[in-house]
Amino acid sequence: MASDALITLIIDAKNLASAQVKGLQRDLKGINDEGARTDAVMKRSTDIVKGGLALAFGAAAKGASDLANVQAQLQAETGASADEAHRMALAVNGIAGATRQSLPAVQAAMSKVR
Repeated sequence: MASDALITLIIDAKNLASAQVKGLQRDLKGINDEGARTDAVMKRSTDIVKGGLALAFGAAAKGASDLANVQAQLQAETGASADEAHRMALAVNGIAGATRQSLPAVQAAMSKVR
């Protein structure tokens, strides 16, 4: 589930970057004036940076939300304190990243181990 969202996010970022680069190329072909060309480059560059930042912040927010959900589930399933559940959620996140497993799969294993 989380990996599908990440894949979708990566594809969207690639498509956004590709569209922005094509637009930049189109702008540069049609402009002869050096000042206008610089303005077009700056505008497109700004659009690309804004798009990248929006995607990065979106991914970070989704990751934080996923981690909070894992923590809440661990606490509910194991009866752990909030502090313990937080530490377990951080461990789940690290293991999931290192092994390329989904957060829910690692969280389920962590619940059984505890």
